[in-house]
Amino acid sequence: WSSIVEGITTKEALDRGYLTPVEYYSDPTPGRLVVNTTGAEFTDESLDIWGDNAVERCCNVMRGAEEEWGIKSGIVAVPFIRHAEALKELCDTQGMSTIVVSSQTPAKARREAIRAFKAGEIKWLIQCNIANVGFNSPITDTLIWARPTLSLNLWQQAVGRIMRLSEGKSVARGRDLVGTRETFGR
Repeated sequence: WSSIVEGITTKEALDRGYLTPVEYYSDPTPGRLVVNTTGAEFTDESLDIWGDNAVERCCNVMRGAEEEWGIKSGIVAVPFIRHAEALKELCDTQGMSTIVVSSQTPAKARREAIRAFKAGEIKWLIQCNIANVGFNSPITDTLIWARPTLSLNLWQQAVGRIMRLSEGKSVARGRDLVGTRETFGR
């Protein structure tokens, strides 16, 4: 800590070449999200309904990202575990390379899934609040954001997952299906 002289902004880190620039694409999925009684987040019920309606769209967006962008590795963030599992099931029927990691994934299976994802053996990591914060996979170049939130911190952390530098990665892409970018910015 004694060697830290000053903090830098994300823009400064980008300008200095410490992070990968992000191209944002936003096309929110319609749905009525209800703010909970604390005013800090959406209700579980409205997140659940929104997530149910977004599963098929997520799969289509993932397939499109593979075809249009030729992605190496992508993270998909959804509201609840059952949305992650439904999305994986749908993607599997279309031959897509996916894995789900959640709080219900046994520790050993989670470690193996994350290892395989980071090694590039699996293209898509579908997750529910497991890889949004503190997850480091530099090869990851795509974020499909289908996790409504009122938390600026959660949004910043999730986007940060794709900004890590990696050989051959000149740009990262964030596809926001919620409208979070419009709420909080890039």
